[in-house]
Amino acid sequence: MDLVKDSVRKSLELAFGVLLVAGGLLFLAVAVRMITCPQEVVITEGAIREAVCRLASGHNIYDISNLQHPPFLVAQYPPLFYLVTGALVRLFGESFWPGRLVSSFSSLATALILGLVVRRKSGSRSFGAAAGLVYLSFYHVVMWGTTHRVDSLGILLSVAGVALYERAREAGPGRAKLWIAAALFLGALLTKQVLVAGAAAATIDLLIERRWGRAAGLAAAVLVPFGVVFLALDLATGGGFRTMTVLGTVSAAADPPWTVFLNAGTFFGSAFILATLVVCLFLLLRSGRPDIWGLMVLFGLPWAILTDANIPRFMEPLAAMAVVLCAGLAVLRRRESGEYAIALMLLVCALAVSFLYEERVTIVRERLMNLHAGNSRDQFAEALARHSTPGGAVLAQDLGVVLGARRRVYLNDPYVFSMLRGNGAWEPDDLVEGARRRRFEAIVLNRPVESLRPGEWVTLWIHPAADAIRENYVLAETLTSAESYRFYEPTRYFYVPRD
Repeated sequence: MDLVKDSVRKSLELAFGVLLVAGGLLFLAVAVRMITCPQEVVITEGAIREAVCRLASGHNIYDISNLQHPPFLVAQYPPLFYLVTGALVRLFGESFWPGRLVSSFSSLATALILGLVVRRKSGSRSFGAAAGLVYLSFYHVVMWGTTHRVDSLGILLSVAGVALYERAREAGPGRAKLWIAAALFLGALLTKQVLVAGAAAATIDLLIERRWGRAAGLAAAVLVPFGVVFLALDLATGGGFRTMTVLGTVSAAADPPWTVFLNAGTFFGSAFILATLVVCLFLLLRSGRPDIWGLMVLFGLPWAILTDANIPRFMEPLAAMAVVLCAGLAVLRRRESGEYAIALMLLVCALAVSFLYEERVTIVRERLMNLHAGNSRDQFAEALARHSTPGGAVLAQDLGVVLGARRRVYLNDPYVFSMLRGNGAWEPDDLVEGARRRRFEAIVLNRPVESLRPGEWVTLWIHPAADAIRENYVLAETLTSAESYRFYEPTRYFYVPRD
């Protein structure tokens, strides 16, 4: 019987390893393709790139004047990613690849840290490698951990802070590592203002241990410097930093319950992720008091949902789940007869097959097959180029069309400006007047102007100008994408001034 169990266990471990290697290779293939792709692939990549390039040229990207007159610019995140990527832009020029390189490297570095953590906890190189590959295999990481976005860099800093905190806790007296961990947590906050799961888990861990002074000290070491930086930047920008990073991040108009539900569905709707979560919760219940990584899972998931379930926000608890899963399975394999380990590995293996299907349908299609010259994104940009001149003013729902056509950026992030308008922090009076005076050579929308509705958050930035567009512009061209994308509306409507 022991021989049979051992054979089953080894077969499952081999199958799990093959699946994870496939996931890791897919991540690498997507990362390389993203770095070499000149187009905007994910909505908001172009907006962040524009802020990075403006910062690299010496512009104050948070100044309140950026919201008051054109060219309108919003930078909704704290400055660390902009600064890091801006340094590369200054060296190599304006492109998407510097930000994607930073993100892809950060995701790989996060996977390496997770692997080292599990190797130290379990004494197993195999389970250590599995932890890193589990993280890289998650849909969220492959889809968003390779893009020109701020998330991956912040998660790297958060995970590094948790790993260092755990080592400091094990080392006993001495505070040097603890303060370095606090600095890493601060770096995560200065990259994306909602990345607090790591710092919160460390603080909760100290509170559970009744180490009140150290818990208060750690929280203060993170929050006080962040507050100082926040206040200093807000004062230096005339209130622009606060307006952009608070009112441009969460809006009741932008995040109704159905939006949160659909976003969360990318986490709870994945059989692979759900199986991993079930196993993690089982392991946490068996362990008595969860360690720092378990606390990061238990805090990070509700926090991701409470902060509107924005899809990349699940990446922080996903990193912790990779540690809990692989370290827990290693402990069960070593200390017990193996039934639990076999059952849990079978569950994860059986449902891990689904992630290959999920990613074959979406990631392989969208990030590998569709990113070729002459695709629909290129066609949209070529259409805008036909209907405008290089120096003319244009508006578009997604900035990638404007950047692809090499046209001047008039407004960098319609989605965030919609949030700002929903929070009463910005009004599109200039756009309304511009449409009345026919100042825009072309306006590109993702739905007919007649379909713009006052309560639809993604078009709050342009809806007040709808009447002026109908009166002064005519639909010149409609293009529909031949490719299918999960988070990309397929049709563009090109409006030009009436004769």
